[in-house]
Amino acid sequence: MPDINYLPYRRQFYIGPQPKLMDDSWQSCTLQNGLALSYSNYLPVQFVTGRNQWFFVLMGDAVESLPGKPDVVTSLQELSDIKSLPQVYASWAGRWVLIANHELHLDASGLLGCYFRIKERLEVASVAGFIANAEKPDTFPLVKAGGAEFYPPPNSGFTHVSKLLPSQVLNLQTGNISVRNLQVPVPRLTYQESIEYLARLLTTTLKNLYVQNSSKKLLLALTGGFDSRVLMAALNFAKLPYEAITFHYSNIRPSDASIPKQLSQLCGIRHRLIRANRRNPKNWELYNQHTCGHSVETDRYYMLFQQFDELEGGQSLLLRGGGFEVGRCAYYPWLPVQRINGAAISAIQKGNELQGQSWDRWLEWVNKTPEIRLDWRDRYYIEQRLAGWLSCTEQALDIVNIDRQVPANSTLFFNVMLNIPEEIRKTKVQMKDLIHYLDPKLLQLPINPPVSFYYKQYRRVLFKINKIREKLNWV
Repeated sequence: MPDINYLPYRRQFYIGPQPKLMDDSWQSCTLQNGLALSYSNYLPVQFVTGRNQWFFVLMGDAVESLPGKPDVVTSLQELSDIKSLPQVYASWAGRWVLIANHELHLDASGLLGCYFRIKERLEVASVAGFIANAEKPDTFPLVKAGGAEFYPPPNSGFTHVSKLLPSQVLNLQTGNISVRNLQVPVPRLTYQESIEYLARLLTTTLKNLYVQNSSKKLLLALTGGFDSRVLMAALNFAKLPYEAITFHYSNIRPSDASIPKQLSQLCGIRHRLIRANRRNPKNWELYNQHTCGHSVETDRYYMLFQQFDELEGGQSLLLRGGGFEVGRCAYYPWLPVQRINGAAISAIQKGNELQGQSWDRWLEWVNKTPEIRLDWRDRYYIEQRLAGWLSCTEQALDIVNIDRQVPANSTLFFNVMLNIPEEIRKTKVQMKDLIHYLDPKLLQLPINPPVSFYYKQYRRVLFKINKIREKLNWV
């Protein structure tokens, strides 16, 4: 079994008046505005000089999704008008942060999260605790209990530290925030043309990922749901070599335990169901240290039971779903058509008063940016579910020496999905049509089949047990 290097603060960064080197794997340099950029050597960082002496720093993993378009570095080098930068990176998938001269831009949904504080000088970091100089939030702790298990941005769980939203651009000189439109122009497409366009974006992303990571094995995190099935279909369509894995856990849906193996047999690829090993409480502590209390997701249990040890360390690239639900009206059944206040959102999402106050801050920004004409529930999904919850989950997994990518995370992909009529998106039929276009045989097996009454009761009991365990700090 290969060694997995659980290194706290792996792939993280900090920008501030002085360098902050978290361990021997970190290095530092000075940006044009005099601030120091400190970062883990495991975080990909590219310094690019463009026309007219424009200077770019690209951190993380960005990949072009539009066929026939240059790679991301070439696009920056050839950029002729800095004002058109958001249109250039609209087709970039992945998880990244871009500094363009003095402005900091996020990926489509802020999956490489950025926290910031303006005290005497600006500080920005991928870990809120770096700025707060604290290991745990000073407001309230997160508990795995089935409610709103994240700190809704722009609040961070740490007093006086904010989280940047995908619709915001941060000026590193002044600390001012400007708006970035989450909407970009998309071609006029029929429904079938939209399905084909989405398929091209996905397959181009995967092909470019394969080329950029030619020395790594592609691993697909496969479940019985929609998102990983679409990625599997796209991998098959692109004729790329890959293997599938499924992490087993105590309350896994029966279909998530059985269907991935059947799908893999159907496609003739290797599948591994990775079961729990013996507990390692040190891993739990490292995970909490690395996340500064920002993630209480199932991945923490995978760490505790050493399930990541079954993978190939730095020799793998793990492909994960995420972003597809932007186009599936995910919050339409829960949130009303008209905007409500933070307290009402918190009541629906089973949050607390402080989370409600943060949602009020977010709604204030939404009201200030009417040029973003997204349905507020779709914007909620992007800026809360993805930028708030999923980005913390992704940051947590940076501790593991396994590279990951989220192929559907691009602004262009989101906008093409949202361009499909609402009455279609609500049915999720577009996901099945996308799978049918890419690899119809994958529809031979059901997607997210309903679970039994007894399984639902079992989950409820486990949630209550977990709530008690975490309140008592039991591993």
